[in-house]
Amino acid sequence: GSAVPAWLGGLIDGLQESTRDERWYFEKIFASGIVTRSGLSLFLRLFPGHTGRLCEYLARAADDLELIGSVVEALQGIDSSPVNEILENIYGFSNDLIKIEVLRAMAGLSEPDDRFLLPLVSQENALLRKEAMAVIALNARMRDKAVEILFRDDDVWGRKNALLEENIGIVEELRVDAAIPYLQRLVKKPFFWNFSVRRRAQKAIEALS
Repeated sequence: GSAVPAWLGGLIDGLQESTRDERWYFEKIFASGIVTRSGLSLFLRLFPGHTGRLCEYLARAADDLELIGSVVEALQGIDSSPVNEILENIYGFSNDLIKIEVLRAMAGLSEPDDRFLLPLVSQENALLRKEAMAVIALNARMRDKAVEILFRDDDVWGRKNALLEENIGIVEELRVDAAIPYLQRLVKKPFFWNFSVRRRAQKAIEALS
């Protein structure tokens, strides 16, 4: 007989998956290692009350980077509050590479969680700071708060100059023009030891203007 068309095969799979209970999904993901966007999307739609349990299973599988990476990739493009919760949980137990992928996945959410994202803007790791800012920059409500956090460690003695220069680089690269008033303030910093920050801020203003 002729082969089943791809679209029909997908429909049959979808109908079969929609008749399963949540344990079947956990078995498929954690025993078989099969992760698909459509499968996860369907699971979250059918079993919204089991998001916490899914997070528990994921935390137990934290060392399986391939599986965790597959879940993060599959969650991209699914826009719902359970996805936020799952991504935040994965971020909590993952290495920096997975954390970067988690933040990139969050960029696709229409309502990312500011209580989770804003504290990341003041963390030590500059790469994660930049990725968090990239998500925040898409949201006007969060953006202004985040810019204030990035530049609040300004003091005339220059103790935070290295951090400030990193943060100037972040807003310049991400083209966050809301940072211009803060950069203008940095350009006016007195004393010779702040020369590098003044020059860096001026360069960023020119790039953003």
